[in-house]
Amino acid sequence: IYLMAINYCINRINAGKAPFWKEAFEMYNHGLKRQTFLENGILSRFTFMNAITTALKLHEYGWVESFIHEFSPFLEEKHRENFVKFHLARLYFEKKNYDKAMKFLAQSDYSDLLMSLNAKTMLLKMYYELEEYTALDSLLESMRTYLQRKKVMGYHKVLYSNFVNLTRKLAKLSPFDSEGQKKLGNEVRNADPLSTSERQWLLEQLDKIS
Repeated sequence: IYLMAINYCINRINAGKAPFWKEAFEMYNHGLKRQTFLENGILSRFTFMNAITTALKLHEYGWVESFIHEFSPFLEEKHRENFVKFHLARLYFEKKNYDKAMKFLAQSDYSDLLMSLNAKTMLLKMYYELEEYTALDSLLESMRTYLQRKKVMGYHKVLYSNFVNLTRKLAKLSPFDSEGQKKLGNEVRNADPLSTSERQWLLEQLDKIS
């Protein structure tokens, strides 16, 4: 029942109904307190990740930190260390504590393709916001090569390629080029596929330089 309710919330969120983030968070919170999501003493790494994503959307940072420490022992051992470090990096990234976020990213070994790309995406954003443009250029080129080399990625290859290309254009954009800012803004809004969080971040950065 909890999972059905969460899936319903996700469908409403995807339809643009942002208040359902709060509803989904309450479902996760109640279900976790009752250990509803544990199967044979194991918490799915996907449930672990989705619960954190939902809480971060609502800026429930204290909840996320407590959740990671309380429920990480229920993750499968082979995934535990990397999942804990990656999601602590996400937490500190959202709190704008980039030193700690980078520290946890550097400690992780990402054998999972999508987790590796998510980590690189997080790092791109931090380099840009910290104005570390040399590191940013190097990582953009590294990601471009990585995405070209990986042959079986389908939808995700296009999604991350779009973000890399748009971030490169953002980094080259002059703060005095109002026409270029408007053009890039339209590109970001119309880019498909592009995740909601990446689209929002790009538009926020454009607003800062306009």
